[in-house]
Amino acid sequence: MQETLKTKLNYARFGQIAFVFSIGLAMYLFTTIPHNWWIFVTVIVMSAAIQPGLIVKKSINRGKGTLLAILLFLPLIYLLHLNYRFIPLVFILLGIAIALPNPRRYDLSVIFTTMMVFTMTAYAFTTPLLEGPFEMALNRSICTMIGIIIGIAGDYFLFGHIMDMATQRD
Repeated sequence: MQETLKTKLNYARFGQIAFVFSIGLAMYLFTTIPHNWWIFVTVIVMSAAIQPGLIVKKSINRGKGTLLAILLFLPLIYLLHLNYRFIPLVFILLGIAIALPNPRRYDLSVIFTTMMVFTMTAYAFTTPLLEGPFEMALNRSICTMIGIIIGIAGDYFLFGHIMDMATQRD
């Protein structure tokens, strides 16, 4: 009896990942949201959680980390305009912060990775950007929130019902 429940949960998890990936990929391919690849990246990262309940925890950490990174990045980018000599120092410090992963604090990893991506996008480009730092941060936060909603919805709709069935049997 336990083996069939475990098998059902494995199939449900596979179905959830396939469903969530499909929705994320469709949002990436068929929408015109600026920077819509962040939706798919968020969906992929959220689905990397092994147990279904961890998706909610990882989603909260990703959302919190993204918002904190945006709040830290916006003043930083305008301060770097005052003295461009600090740009290499910021790249080095962010690189060091990214290289020190902490599996218990996923939000810190998201903060430093997001700040590095924003800084590299702002300063390491070959063509002029069509948007400023505020628009870029707003687009990233919107896409991240859409990806989080897709991940949580997939977790709840599939595993909320299956976990209810499992608890009713016991």
